[in-house]
Amino acid sequence: MLCHLSNYKQLYLTTIQFIPTAAAAHMDSIKDLIPGVRDGLTRKERVILYCLQRAQKEFPGRNVPTILLYGRVLEHMDMDEHEFQSILSRMAGLTRDT
Repeated sequence: MLCHLSNYKQLYLTTIQFIPTAAAAHMDSIKDLIPGVRDGLTRKERVILYCLQRAQKEFPGRNVPTILLYGRVLEHMDMDEHEFQSILSRMAGLTRDT
């Protein structure tokens, strides 16, 4: 009987350790969607602007290739091409998508 109870205790402890990890991953995805108070930018928009600023310093007086910018953004966070293009075009003023 004691062995049986220890199995439940181990299962309970494993479940308790797993739940915060799953909740933390969900909270990170929510934080990516909420605009910041300072400037109204989401985390994804801020990462794109940060990478763009760093790339512009490397290419003074020239345009930064989009594929280079996309590669640098992927080094910081996971984002598909369509989402990257829509954020970039919205920030450049090409669309009024909100």
